[in-house]
Amino acid sequence: MSAHWSEKTWREHIENRRQQSAVWQFIHLCGSMRLAMVLLFTILVACAIATLYESKFTAQIAQAYVYKSQWFIFWLAVLCINLFCVTLTRWPWRPKHWGFVITHYGIILLLIGAAVGQKLGFEANVTLRVGGGATRDLIINRTILQVQSGQDRLAYKIPVDVHIRPPVPERPKAIALPASKLKLRIENYAELGETPELVESPLPKSGAGVALEFSSGMMAQSVPVNLTRLPETASSNDFFGRARIELVDQLPDRSGAQAPDLAFEESQMVFAQSEPVISTRKGKPSGYRLALIMEGATPQVVVESPLSTPAPGHGGGASPRREMFELSKILGKPFSLQGEATEIHIREYWPDMELRDGVPVSKSDEPNNPAMLVLISGQGAGEKPLLEIAMAEGGGIVYQMSRGGAVAASGKAAVGESFQLGWADWKALVKQALPNAMIRNQLSPVDEKAAAASGRESLTPGIFARLVDRQKGEGEAEWIPSGRGTMLRLGDETAFVGFGLEVYKLPFTIELLKFEVPRDPGTETPADFQSSVRFTDSATGQTVDSFIHMNNPASFPEGFWRAALGRNFKFSQAQWNARDLNETTLQILHDPGWPLKWIGSLGICIGIAIMFYGKPAGSKNRKQSTRKSAKTA
Repeated sequence: MSAHWSEKTWREHIENRRQQSAVWQFIHLCGSMRLAMVLLFTILVACAIATLYESKFTAQIAQAYVYKSQWFIFWLAVLCINLFCVTLTRWPWRPKHWGFVITHYGIILLLIGAAVGQKLGFEANVTLRVGGGATRDLIINRTILQVQSGQDRLAYKIPVDVHIRPPVPERPKAIALPASKLKLRIENYAELGETPELVESPLPKSGAGVALEFSSGMMAQSVPVNLTRLPETASSNDFFGRARIELVDQLPDRSGAQAPDLAFEESQMVFAQSEPVISTRKGKPSGYRLALIMEGATPQVVVESPLSTPAPGHGGGASPRREMFELSKILGKPFSLQGEATEIHIREYWPDMELRDGVPVSKSDEPNNPAMLVLISGQGAGEKPLLEIAMAEGGGIVYQMSRGGAVAASGKAAVGESFQLGWADWKALVKQALPNAMIRNQLSPVDEKAAAASGRESLTPGIFARLVDRQKGEGEAEWIPSGRGTMLRLGDETAFVGFGLEVYKLPFTIELLKFEVPRDPGTETPADFQSSVRFTDSATGQTVDSFIHMNNPASFPEGFWRAALGRNFKFSQAQWNARDLNETTLQILHDPGWPLKWIGSLGICIGIAIMFYGKPAGSKNRKQSTRKSAKTA
């Protein structure tokens, strides 16, 4: 009936309804253009701020403070109410309103779909190996606590945010434990490294143990080494391939052994401005190359080894091993490269060299013609130095150093004393010597930059937490690394606390059958990443093989309606391990709000098309009558 109303009648109906009903007054207030402008302007400013947060910090920061914050979600909900009410203000709708209404309802569905996806959906990853079997476990990038406490001793999962607002001693996080009067206070969050330390063993006959610290001033390094007699694997250390260190019950007698001959010996006159002059004294050329670099205030020496370092990535290959030293720290002191036994000795240095009566001298202290004399010698493969250590009577240790079976030095050292090793300027400090010992890994915070600079392996994040109670006080605090748990105590009460990323269990399993990395022709550059996987439904036993590669994900369970309703999981190629081509990491997306987003986006497009290209019959009739009136006039 309203479709036959004139424009004037329709507007009068809207105005009368508004004046006579408080409900319609409220609907017109919620659907006002003024409120819409305030909402849109605020959202625009918030998105601009979030973009700055994301560029300056991370996407997680932008999500925590804007996109996923409670105030922003509330603001979007108010916007949905505004959009819905503005369509009601035009009820009953006329043909010209259909595009307007469909567009607004499309926006509402789009926002609702985004909220559903944010609340019920997730992004996760799973690392698979060829031959590693099937798994159902996905890792979601959300940190949680798993707690067992109180009288029921049930396991509870508690979300805890440590990335956006990490706890620090000045601003800890307090979390009430379920079914208990206790609270968990998280006082710190840091990257943790495991440092082995020598301790007294609570078990009898565990065997002796020694804690040493090796240091080199030239290399600016300090390396702890802990040895125990039991197990046998802990009684020796290869020391980066430079030497062999062994803890024995008694030092062997090596008095009759002869020192091995040098496999090669050569001298090099190295110039900063011309090619070096190499003289081989014995054996074959060493293959070492040295360069004198005069850039900066202090001369630097670059040493290139004939041994190579394996190149990362697929296809093997190797790259030259190079190390740089400050000349003043190695001049006159024999040294070796990391992991090598060849001795390099820079005997002389001339800033401004010239020959006088066949003897090199320096004309001045200015670096006009820098040069240095280098002696290089080595025993060859299999002739690494050997340091043997045994417990001494009355405390401390006895030691002997040998090469090729011949003893080079021996002696005794008490706890707290150092002794020279004869490997360049390396020396060893005896920190502990225990008759009954074991090695325990101690967790401690480690600076990520310092760990990367020292070549330390990947670190594990962890929290520093303790139990607290108003009446009973505080318990002992402990570090809890990600993926592990520990028993915390406060008096006679205990709580098991685990920390780590959230694990989601799929209703099916996934198994990696094959992983390949095709290369661009003639290069080692990856052209694609291809995973052949097998999905197995846990309920029906259905098995489906799928092929995943870049920009071509796989979905499971299969079926149009599952995909249309957002009830499937999409698997995409995410990462790969260049050192192990039997391993790959897939990203998983699960978004139950996807259908609402899709329908909403389609509605927006249809509504806009109707508004711009649709012409209601009423408007055509009015145009025709207008033209007839004009002709009559």
